[in-house]
Amino acid sequence: MITQTGYPSKDKPWMKYYTEEIINAPLPECTIYELLWENNKNNLDDTALIYFDNKITYRRLFAEIEQAARALLEFGVTAGKVVTVITTSCVNSIVLFYAINRIGAISNYINVLASAEEFEKYFSEAESEYIFSLDLFAYKALEAIKNIGRGKLCVFSLKNYMPFVASNIYSLKYGKKKFEHGGNITFWKDFMSKGECDVKLPAFHDCRTVSIYAHTTGTTGFPKTVLHTDFAYNAVVSQYETSFPHERGEIFLNIIVPFVTYGMLTCMHMPLCLGLTLVVIPKYDAADLAGYIHKYHPNHLAGIPSYFVPMLTDKKMKEIDLSCIHTLAAGGEGFTEKIERSCNDFLAEHGSATKVMMGYGLTEACSSVISGLNEHNKVGSVGVPLVKNNVRVWDNELNRECTYDEEGEVQLYSPSLMVGYKDHQNEQRNMLVHDADGTVWIKTGDIGKIDKDGFLYIVGRMKRFLLVGPNGLAYKILPKPIEEVIAEDKAVAEVCVVSAHNDNGTGAEPKAFVVLNEGEATVEAEERLRQLCTEKLPDYMRPFAYEFLEAMPKNAVGKIDIRKLENWDNRT
Repeated sequence: MITQTGYPSKDKPWMKYYTEEIINAPLPECTIYELLWENNKNNLDDTALIYFDNKITYRRLFAEIEQAARALLEFGVTAGKVVTVITTSCVNSIVLFYAINRIGAISNYINVLASAEEFEKYFSEAESEYIFSLDLFAYKALEAIKNIGRGKLCVFSLKNYMPFVASNIYSLKYGKKKFEHGGNITFWKDFMSKGECDVKLPAFHDCRTVSIYAHTTGTTGFPKTVLHTDFAYNAVVSQYETSFPHERGEIFLNIIVPFVTYGMLTCMHMPLCLGLTLVVIPKYDAADLAGYIHKYHPNHLAGIPSYFVPMLTDKKMKEIDLSCIHTLAAGGEGFTEKIERSCNDFLAEHGSATKVMMGYGLTEACSSVISGLNEHNKVGSVGVPLVKNNVRVWDNELNRECTYDEEGEVQLYSPSLMVGYKDHQNEQRNMLVHDADGTVWIKTGDIGKIDKDGFLYIVGRMKRFLLVGPNGLAYKILPKPIEEVIAEDKAVAEVCVVSAHNDNGTGAEPKAFVVLNEGEATVEAEERLRQLCTEKLPDYMRPFAYEFLEAMPKNAVGKIDIRKLENWDNRT
């Protein structure tokens, strides 16, 4: 494609990777439930879910959804009401998501690791009086409800959809939990029995009304509530349907929690709408990956670096056959070029014809905006825009779009853009840019560049600039170039660089937190890393200290908890 303007967002060089049919395909104007039904109504006996060896067909899944939808109505939930769900991945969470949507209510899946006090805030901000909680977290939900003074609670269990033997094992391991709450508590079996009535389900709601409350990761404070529509969710599915290589019945390993948009949309709604079989894993452990691959032979996996990097050194993965894997999608901080190349080599050595498919997005745009292309991937890039999306890099100082390979703030256009934030209008105004032609761009806060083939590269976070140097005379630098250098050493599994104050009182300097591969010695590693940084970095970018950890602190979605590392020296 010959560029004419020199500006990626106008030239859209990535369009050469899409056919005219894909480019012109319309986005679905229907609800989330409708899309699931329309795409599977002719294949109802196909397997939709595998859960602890229990196979659930699409026919049974729809029956469970509609029963749960009627039960919700009998429970008091009506269109426009907010239903809060506290859960990991399980059949209940999937049934509830579609049942809530079926009756036109709003789903509000929240972080299970939040405290009871934070639960209160989630409930209050959402104005939610209907709470569904996995039994493992129900005590916190009860405490929050008591403190607020309102709310109806339904408790479910991971064992509800387990086969008999697995259910008994679960009961022996965790016991039977008892709850007392003045009669305002319902258990899943009793809840579902409410749906054994002939109450008529309502007509489908407008797909452009708010139907989902999503939540940011809360790296800079309490998570903001993001408002999404059915149309936005389905737009992502539709774009993957035409560009994501798949065949009906293939196996998708579901290992991302449902309270993050990527988990709910890209790793649940999308594969089910494509007619894939979803293997539901309530709690993922990277140490179990070999077992999952051996047992289920998944064709598609999606996750973050910490989910896949351990496979490179896991002894159980040494002789494993990966020829079944057609897609391994990954994204997030910490996935360096070194790790990407290592994963690609590992896949090839173990029989897979695919390469890591990097991606990029944010909660405010339904998570998936940029995606890798297996046949055209470039190592180090996060991919190209999905066919209906656009991307540009903006020079905030000169207030202009950057040309190819010029660095600036990444801005995105997407049909999956949020309606807005709930109760955070100032932040919303600061995040959105309105062009004269009516196009709305979202400012990501990431620094990146676009090459002439349309591939986006993320250089770092604007908010993750490190201030280093003597107090009052500091350099403003990005940590990523330092992390990339350190990651070159074969002993390094993970690295995160933060700004810290040196004991000698000279001000702030970079400090590196490092996780080494198993069996590597810290003393020798530190010597090599200091030498490497001396050779490749200027003085002010060289870490003054290296601290070796057994594991990086992670937040609920598996990202490195940078705030915790920044305050590491103040830990008790």
